[in-house]
Amino acid sequence: LASSSWDKTIKLWDVKSRRLVHTFDGAHSNGVASVVFSPHDPSLLASSSWDKTIKLWDVKSRRLVHTFDGAHSNGVASVVFSPHDPSLLASSSWDKTIKLWDVKSRRLVHTFGGAHSDSV
Repeated sequence: LASSSWDKTIKLWDVKSRRLVHTFDGAHSNGVASVVFSPHDPSLLASSSWDKTIKLWDVKSRRLVHTFDGAHSNGVASVVFSPHDPSLLASSSWDKTIKLWDVKSRRLVHTFGGAHSDSV
């Protein structure tokens, strides 16, 4: 189990023991809006933040794998992995866009915009 917080941290929890296992202090430079585990690789965690970035974490090694930045012009509200394609991650933002990322090549694949009149 992972949790995100406006205190800029991500916390990992052991559900069996109901204890805190690890804290990523200063995971982002602003509040962390969401976290999600990859359904294809349980050691891969993605996080989104008001700092306009998406980060990939290896929870086994407890290290940052990659930061996607410069694409969203406002805070990133949520992230979700594709249930069908292990390389795809989508992000939604207060900039009214949805972005599709390739986590293997670490590139922006596509921006869906213009459909929403407010934050996504």
